[in-house]
Amino acid sequence: MSAQCRVVCRLHKRILAGVFFIVVNPPAFATSGAPTPILPPCIARLASLGVTAEPPAAQPTPPLPACVITEPVALISAAPRAGRPILFPDRPLLSCAMAERLARFSVEGASPMTVTAFGKSLASMSTGPGYECRRRNREAGAKISSHGHGNAADVMTLELRGGQKIIVKNP
Repeated sequence: MSAQCRVVCRLHKRILAGVFFIVVNPPAFATSGAPTPILPPCIARLASLGVTAEPPAAQPTPPLPACVITEPVALISAAPRAGRPILFPDRPLLSCAMAERLARFSVEGASPMTVTAFGKSLASMSTGPGYECRRRNREAGAKISSHGHGNAADVMTLELRGGQKIIVKNP
């Protein structure tokens, strides 16, 4: 049974004459007549933190069987308590836990740092794709990279309010 059905429906199991039935009651609707949006648990948890994410368009088919993402999401934005959201224009594909960490880092770490250093808050953070099924340092025989589990993102560019771009370089 799908996770969505467990969230949307009240399920009742009945056994009649040795046959297993599931009776599904229709979902409740808001009083406005519009359907109540049902979100996967991860997306709902992120939304409660001010993070906008969506399920991936399609689950990636990895070239290596060990490349598996737990609760994959595409990260869209993270909103500080006050102010405009920080955008992730690359919409990196990440595990839910990593999406939460990166969103918190952008709001609680990177944006205050840009205010201190440059006098402007963070508008967007370019990260590349996030998920990439590959081995560490692209070396044959190495363990699967954290990118291969959606647990890594490479911060490449920070864009400040007003358009100034900061390119992040390796030391």
